[in-house]
Amino acid sequence: LSLVRATREWWTPHYQVRAPRGVLLLSDPQEARNLQATLDFITNHTQEGDYLFVTPWFAPPLYALTNRRNPTYYDSLVDPIILPSAEKQQGICRDLLAKGTRVVVHYPYWGFDDKPHQQFLAACPLVQECLDRHYRRVATYGRYWLYVLREH
Repeated sequence: LSLVRATREWWTPHYQVRAPRGVLLLSDPQEARNLQATLDFITNHTQEGDYLFVTPWFAPPLYALTNRRNPTYYDSLVDPIILPSAEKQQGICRDLLAKGTRVVVHYPYWGFDDKPHQQFLAACPLVQECLDRHYRRVATYGRYWLYVLREH
């Protein structure tokens, strides 16, 4: 009887998140809903092979799960956060715009070790300025903020 109770307490229900190229199992139902809505947005507003830019390091592999391409050299923004430079940020912005990246998954309030200089907004203000100028936020699903390219 105690083994059954321990097993029930240990086991956490898994909530499925379905993507065109895979399934994720999450233990938090709200996170699962947020991620599913994000994946649905990506698949409804882009096509396979399109460019998609993802800023938060905590996001699952959205490129692989949706068969979208990263428009920048950086597969994550860890390097520009840890070793920031204006040149890296300008390159990111240049790539986003040159490749016509239509959708960006963003969350500006992330960083590392609660160190003020290793937070996205402190380390990458030019990327944030680029997103504010050229994109508009159209949906928010928890820590997944979805931006689309502004019509110019």
